[in-house]
Amino acid sequence: MAESLPTTDTGVTPPTSNHYHSGTNTAVNEHESRIDALELGGAGGGIPATLVDAKGDIIVATAADVVARLAVGAEGTSPVSRAAAGTGIAWETVSGGGGAALASTAPPALADPAAVGTGTTASRADHVHPRTGLILTGDARLTDARTPTALSVVDASVSASAAIAETKLALATDAAAATGSRRTLGTTATSAAAGNDARLSDARTPTVHAGTHASGGTDAVALAASQVTSGALAPARLATGTPAAGKYPDGAGAWTTLPAGGGSSLGYKVGSYYAAQPAGIGTVGLNANDVKAQPYDDHPLSIDRIGIEVTTALAASTGRLYVWAMATDGTPGAVLLDAGQIDTSTTGFKEIVVATTALPSGRVFVGLWNGTAGYVVYRSNDPSFTTPQGMPVATTGVVLMNSWVKTNVTTNVSPFPTTAVTAAATPRILLRGA
Repeated sequence: MAESLPTTDTGVTPPTSNHYHSGTNTAVNEHESRIDALELGGAGGGIPATLVDAKGDIIVATAADVVARLAVGAEGTSPVSRAAAGTGIAWETVSGGGGAALASTAPPALADPAAVGTGTTASRADHVHPRTGLILTGDARLTDARTPTALSVVDASVSASAAIAETKLALATDAAAATGSRRTLGTTATSAAAGNDARLSDARTPTVHAGTHASGGTDAVALAASQVTSGALAPARLATGTPAAGKYPDGAGAWTTLPAGGGSSLGYKVGSYYAAQPAGIGTVGLNANDVKAQPYDDHPLSIDRIGIEVTTALAASTGRLYVWAMATDGTPGAVLLDAGQIDTSTTGFKEIVVATTALPSGRVFVGLWNGTAGYVVYRSNDPSFTTPQGMPVATTGVVLMNSWVKTNVTTNVSPFPTTAVTAAATPRILLRGA
């Protein structure tokens, strides 16, 4: 301390001789050393001067009672509060409202007081700074007389709900076909007919059909069979091929020569049931997995149902009905029709509806696979067969005693699993003509 101290202890100024303050034993020079330490940031307290290193450094608080140095930032940057920064402050470039950095450039020079400012100067009088898109109140374009630009209205400019007066539409009257125009009511080629026009309801003789629509014409009209409801059809229209004596329309729609010999009859009745009907016992029983078939000879027959009568049933049992083709050796061959499964757990006539199936001329075989449950008794081929109500039976099959039997058949029945023939009774299978 450069100043001299008084020698008397007055309580305000310490004496110079002993450097004591009143009521203390502390030397003045000790106080001076502590003051010097505070001024220099020593151990006695305060912020040390050595904390800052360069011009522009900032002392910031990083926590309670904790200070740190924030080094000066780059040219043109400013300290900004940032919680994520270590010191809580970051040097950043501060942008204006349009996003451009605030540059430290000199302000534009002021020009003639009477002049309007330019891009880099301003008028002293009005301080107007020109910007693109701004028009000054004295701009002559605000008062000059000009012809307005013509308005162009396109379809998209018109509301969908807007009503447009007909007078606004450039429409012709009764213009040629396919041309938009007003249509007057009348009888000309280009006018419109009124809803009550007599021509819409008067009786007139139809125009004669073109000859080309007839059968064999260049644009013949084809009719479905269901459309022919009256009149007589020529034989040639009944089937393909050439009709002649000794021929008949077969199940495939072709004129076919009658087979030679045999006991066939020429026709059959749709809805009637047909079966081979030899003499024999009234019933026949089959064990589990037995297969029996017998021949059926007739002219070509189309069927839509196949059935059999169960006389003694077995609980939870089923059977399956088949039609087999004839092999080259005259025995049952490949399956022609797998009609499906019948329920043999109850007695009575069991019938399966099948898709209309044309059986070939000559011989086929009809029969049954008895299923896996056990012994079931069926009506056999004899005159004592009880015809189901409403199901007439026509006896047109050839009377034969022979049948083909195979026991314990658990796999394929096509072709028929045996060629052995026996004179045993066979379940009576009925075929309904379609």
